[in-house]
Formats: sequence, C-alpha cells, structure tokens
Amino acid sequence: MVMPAAAGEREFILHNDTGGSINALYISPASMNTWADDMLGVETLVGGESVTIPFGRSGEAALWDVKVSDAEGVDQTWSRINLGQLSTLTLQREDGGVAALAE
Repeated sequence: MVMPAAAGEREFILHNDTGGSINALYISPASMNTWADDMLGVETLVGGESVTIPFGRSGEAALWDVKVSDAEGVDQTWSRINLGQLSTLTLQREDGGVAALAE
C-alpha cells in the first residue's frame, strides 16, 4: 500500500513487524497536545506489510510523536522521533511490548 505525498511533504516507510495488525496510526508534532487524524484511514496494516506515510512539510517540526492502535485497541506511543532523519520506522515485538526502530 502506498500513499502519495503532496508537493513539499516529507515521508517515511512504516513497516509492521509486530505479528499483528495496526488499525490506526497517528502522527503529531511533539509540541502539540493533540493527535492529527488517523494516517491509515480505513486501511489496516497487517503484520509483514509496509506503507509509505507522508507527513508534515519541510520547515515544520523536527520532532514528532507517533501512536499506533492494534486490532485489540491497545495503543503504543513513541515521543520525540526525528521523522525527517529516517527513511524507515519498523515496529516489532520486543520484551512484551512494541519497539520502534528507526533506519
């Protein structure tokens, strides 16, 4: 699944290596106290799949917060990720939780 980026938007690849489904993805500048709309929309990112995620424009925030919700409604949140400095964000099971690995 590939989502087209609008002119001037940055993007990264989200890879789901959790073994489960991701039903929602939220990205917001770290300076905000609210989440933007679900970036996956009506899509579900099943285990083993990847999707290109467009976000923010050049010159916007450097640090972003990321939240995903799985099929059971469990949320995982990572704070202050420099999305502009990575090409891939891989989510994988680790020590009973989910780790976000930046590449």
